[in-house]
Amino acid sequence: MTASGPYEALVGGQGVCFLASGNAPLVARSGVITRPVHGVSPCRLALAWRADDHRPLVLGYARAARRLSERPAEPDAEPGPKPDGA
Repeated sequence: MTASGPYEALVGGQGVCFLASGNAPLVARSGVITRPVHGVSPCRLALAWRADDHRPLVLGYARAARRLSERPAEPDAEPGPKPDGA
């Protein structure tokens, strides 16, 4: 499956997808409708890479992710984007 495979499946009506509210504008096209879901606990993200992968972009991303994971959680200041037509 390619990186666009899940999106193609979503557009093709083969399922649903949960994503961060900030990413909703990225997928709200080609007939995809986004709706907020309330009462769902925050999710966790795991980041892994090969021990022998020393590419600067990979290591920089890992450093940035670690810095963000060590910060205290910030409460949402305002709700996410409004769904289309709401």
